[in-house]
Amino acid sequence: MENKRAINEIIEQAKKIEDNNWNNLECVTSIDLLLTSEDYSSTKDNTLEKNFIKLKEKIEDVNSLTKSLLSKLVKDNEHESIH
Repeated sequence: MENKRAINEIIEQAKKIEDNNWNNLECVTSIDLLLTSEDYSSTKDNTLEKNFIKLKEKIEDVNSLTKSLLSKLVKDNEHESIH
């Protein structure tokens, strides 16, 4: 990307998304604990668990994609700075 100012702003916005992703992951962990009963770690509500698992997987996907995007942006920006 040619515009250094724009790429730096994109990186900053992606970092904010990454920070938010960590907050989401903390919430998912809390929900996971609440859904699990104290008896042999079995789930209290199977339907709720299935929906939660889908949500958890999507949040993990978003975290992975955000990390990948940010890594590429930073790498490309550093590469452009060298030239």
